[in-house]
Amino acid sequence: MSFARGGEVDLDLVVVTFFFAFFFALFLLTASYAIKDPRWHLRETSFGEFLKSNVGTATGRMRGRDVLIEITMVPVLLALAATAIGLVWIALH
Repeated sequence: MSFARGGEVDLDLVVVTFFFAFFFALFLLTASYAIKDPRWHLRETSFGEFLKSNVGTATGRMRGRDVLIEITMVPVLLALAATAIGLVWIALH
C-alpha cells in the first residue's frame, strides 16, 4: 500500500528486490556447487539433524542453527528495511 502512492519509491523497491533476488540466487548457487562437489561425502540428513550438527565453514566449525542464522540474516534485514522505508513513506505523506 505504501508504494502505490507515486513513482518516487519505485527505485528503492527495485533495489531492495534486486538485493533479495541476488542473495537468494547466491545461496542457491553455492548450495548447488556444494552438492556436486566430489570432495564432500553426502549423506541423507533431516533438517533437525542439520540444526543440531556441526557444519564446516571457511572460518571453522559452527552449529547448523548458527549457519542458518548467518545465511538468512541479510535477506531478512533487507525485507525489514523495505518495510521501514514503507512505514516512513506512509508517515510522511
